[in-house]
Amino acid sequence: MTSDAGERYSETAMFTQDIFQHSGPRSGSEVITLPDEAVLPKIEEDLNPDYHVIMHNDDVTPMDFVVYLLTSIFEHSTPTAVKLMLEVHHTGSAVVATLPQEVAELRCEQVHSLARPRGFPLTCSIEKA
Repeated sequence: MTSDAGERYSETAMFTQDIFQHSGPRSGSEVITLPDEAVLPKIEEDLNPDYHVIMHNDDVTPMDFVVYLLTSIFEHSTPTAVKLMLEVHHTGSAVVATLPQEVAELRCEQVHSLARPRGFPLTCSIEKA
């Protein structure tokens, strides 16, 4: 290291040390205060909000087929799938999953693509959670 480089390093070190010791703004320098993490926006959540997948009742689709869809597509346990199927049957609809938008859309399409060829009018929809 040359003497010029050593002097510059020394000046930089002293300047850096001075900044950390100084609590307020000085002429020619500015202190930047970062916000707390709680104040920062949840960027990932803002870019990929969750959506509810809603299954709607009909008078044609068999209950066991609905349970099959809930266990295979939405990966619910059988007792949970039966509970959700009964909620759909008795109330007309139920939220069966809360997922990112693209995944929610895919699951709805999967339900429709399995129900339609079998002649079942079962429908799903999504809405922002």
